Amino acid sequence: METASEHTKTIIKTAAEEANQRYRQPLTCIPKIYPSQGEWGDDDLGLKQTIMQALELDEVSGSNAADVGFTVQNKYFIKNDRVKELTDEFQHYTSSANYTPYHPLPKWGISSTLMRDGMD
Repeated sequence: METASEHTKTIIKTAAEEANQRYRQPLTCIPKIYPSQGEWGDDDLGLKQTIMQALELDEVSGSNAADVGFTVQNKYFIKNDRVKELTDEFQHYTSSANYTPYHPLPKWGISSTLMRDGMD
């Protein structure tokens, strides 16, 4: 773009503004990548709640034998079913739209070591 002529830059800018006006309206079939700030405030789909539930961790407390006696240790574990609900929500949104994203949805995985050992 740095070497493009002013005429070409004007054409691209005009086309981008026209596309934004056409496709960035409510109830259009081409989804935006991210919700706007106002849409997060009016979260009718419950996505914010699903994200917050996926971020909740299970806490396990127990004693740990140490050199000088016992210490209390806490471990945190990811709730795998909540993460699956979140990925299913994202999959539902992309499959229900008449739109094929250029890049596929990320396939998040949780390592078996993390699931078994938890986090400190």
